[in-house]
Amino acid sequence: MNRSYIAAITRDSKSGKFEVMFPDLEGCLTFGGTMAQAEERAKEALEGWIEAMIDTRQAIPEASDLETVVKASPRAAVFVRIAAPTTKAKAIPVTISLNERVLKRIDAAAEAVGLTRSTFIAHSALTAAGASITAEKVKAAGRKRSRAA
Repeated sequence: MNRSYIAAITRDSKSGKFEVMFPDLEGCLTFGGTMAQAEERAKEALEGWIEAMIDTRQAIPEASDLETVVKASPRAAVFVRIAAPTTKAKAIPVTISLNERVLKRIDAAAEAVGLTRSTFIAHSALTAAGASITAEKVKAAGRKRSRAA
């Protein structure tokens, strides 16, 4: 994939944070305390969003041109072009060792939210690392993988 998407960055008047949305990519949102941080997080959000779409075998929309995005944007915004990742993510099996009680707690928590163990652990690790992928997208990915197995 060799394309880029336009991010619309606005500043929230109450919090002062910079909010980022990708008009072409439903649910691809993030924020930052500064404009630079918002742009950096936009790159991470775009990468995570595209990975989720690949993992769930969903279509990734074509990028709109700047004029189309500006016309469709409801508020004043700064528009930034963000390059999409060029490599396709693939699952790599790994071996980890966990205490039996910890593993049982992980399995129970994963089952409670309808995720596989692998998806739950991956989401928990990404969240702890500061990634901004929605629980809905992770749940959808887990459900689709479970049905395919």
